[in-house]
Amino acid sequence: MTDWSSRRYQPRYYKLVGTLVVPVDDMMEWARSFENFDGRRVLCDEIDGAVVSTVFLGLDHRLSFDDDDLEPLVFETMIFPTEIWNYYQTRCSSYEEALAMHHTACDAVRKTQRQLPVVQQEENGNA
Repeated sequence: MTDWSSRRYQPRYYKLVGTLVVPVDDMMEWARSFENFDGRRVLCDEIDGAVVSTVFLGLDHRLSFDDDDLEPLVFETMIFPTEIWNYYQTRCSSYEEALAMHHTACDAVRKTQRQLPVVQQEENGNA
């Protein structure tokens, strides 16, 4: 059983200044930085009915307790509902990684969506 009282997890807040991730000690300063959603959106693409969205989260989603040496996970890419991409989610630490992560997800959707009609035909016995 984990002794949670010995853990020293505290939420770690961050704001985005341009493309730089900056730690914030004051929760109200952090909250004010989130008043404008467009400032948190990195990229958003719609590809054949799927939406690939990459955003700045502002909280460290690594949820690490004792390892201060790890980079915070503060960017997230998700692909919103299609038959194939129901639960796709990746996270990273820097703006540059977020751009790459977004493009990787877009490429995966394009590749899969191109193959989808063939898969549907085979399932219907029309191959």
